[in-house]
Amino acid sequence: MSGIHPLIAKLRDHLDESQLIPFSASVLVGYSGGADSTFLVYALHVLGYKIVAGHLHHGIREEADEEMARCRQFCQEIGVPFESGRADVPLFAREGKMGLEEAGRMARYDFLNRAALRLNTELVATAHTLDDHVETVILNLIRGAGLSGISGIPALRGNIVRPMLHISREETQAFCREMKFWHHSDPANTDPAFARSRIRMSVVPELKRIQPNLYDSVSRLAAIAASEDAYLDRLAAAALEQAEAVRRPDLRFLTDSNEAPFHRKVLAGYPAPLLRRCVRLAARVVGGTLDFAQTLSVEAGIRSDQSGSTTAKGGKVCIEWNRKEVVFRTLLADSEEVVPISEFGIAKSKAANWVVEARECHFADCDLPRRSLRAVVSKKQVKRHLYCRTAKPGDAMIPLNMKGSKKVSDMFREAGLSVNARKLLPMVCDGEGIIWIPGVGLADRVKITSDCDAALELTLRPQA
Repeated sequence: MSGIHPLIAKLRDHLDESQLIPFSASVLVGYSGGADSTFLVYALHVLGYKIVAGHLHHGIREEADEEMARCRQFCQEIGVPFESGRADVPLFAREGKMGLEEAGRMARYDFLNRAALRLNTELVATAHTLDDHVETVILNLIRGAGLSGISGIPALRGNIVRPMLHISREETQAFCREMKFWHHSDPANTDPAFARSRIRMSVVPELKRIQPNLYDSVSRLAAIAASEDAYLDRLAAAALEQAEAVRRPDLRFLTDSNEAPFHRKVLAGYPAPLLRRCVRLAARVVGGTLDFAQTLSVEAGIRSDQSGSTTAKGGKVCIEWNRKEVVFRTLLADSEEVVPISEFGIAKSKAANWVVEARECHFADCDLPRRSLRAVVSKKQVKRHLYCRTAKPGDAMIPLNMKGSKKVSDMFREAGLSVNARKLLPMVCDGEGIIWIPGVGLADRVKITSDCDAALELTLRPQA
């Protein structure tokens, strides 16, 4: 590409080398109207990437209406599709009891992720620069962060890509001035009320006087920390695998993403740095985040001879330990989902990863283990339509070859089901009640008898 601006060439070479954004990918670019995002929108467009510019009105400053209009105009002039949204960040901050900076960040990512889903773009690109990267490392360092924190801003996390971490804010501002592109500067960037602004305005200049090559030094530190953090996470993952304590491997597909059980004795034998990293990693697997104090609390609990529990930040993940096990699990609400088995013999859960099938079959394959995920029942004993639901308090049935009723909760306990498996496991029911609990037991009233003229095979499996 001849005549390309040197800064655009710098971005192009970085993208060619890193492959952060495959050329075939569709990308939603976060576009605030600042110099950084103005450069990114223009550069990716010039380089031929398929992009949409996404702009969020934060509802904070009066001039935001004009800024959104000018962003839209810029995109129209260069031929880039423009997607906008609005948020009441001050209200969000008050309701969430958080600062404007954090509320704004959460609102932006929520908007970008929802817009990407609606527009079916594969990646979301943000215009974080080398300056942002360095400021983040310093901010996390003074907060007492570990290797993950001083790794700074990741170039890629999930569908979020940051292709400009090698480009400085000074470079993008000079580019916009040279090209005579309109851009604005958010007053929050120099507002001393925000910790990041104070680092930007006071700490970084002072550190540059001590170390003129500050950005190179901090970037090197971040790269080393990121590499070592990734390596230690792999060690922790292997250690967790060695300590895994899955009760019912056949039902694991129900709890893979929301429950992680481990042998307490194995975990307790790990050295402190490894155990702490295991604890944090296991919490992340089920959607939780532990701060340093909580990590130490869980470590102490695992090494003690007592039972106990703690809840991760946000209240959505619980860590429990008893004499034998340590369980990290998402706190699931009781499900009220009822799924009819269709005329095609299929029921699928919207909330959980399961499919139940009901098919006519021969009698020859009816002698199955009690805790199998397959069962064969007498078709004529099934009363009205079949459907699936999860267990409720007080549920009971008469198990196969038994005379008396038994509580489903007792059957779950005897079958070794975990807390979350009990909440997610579907039970097959007809007009009179439960006929089969997969992996647990069959109701006596639907068993195959000598006078059966038709049979149904019931199967539980994970969704493909």
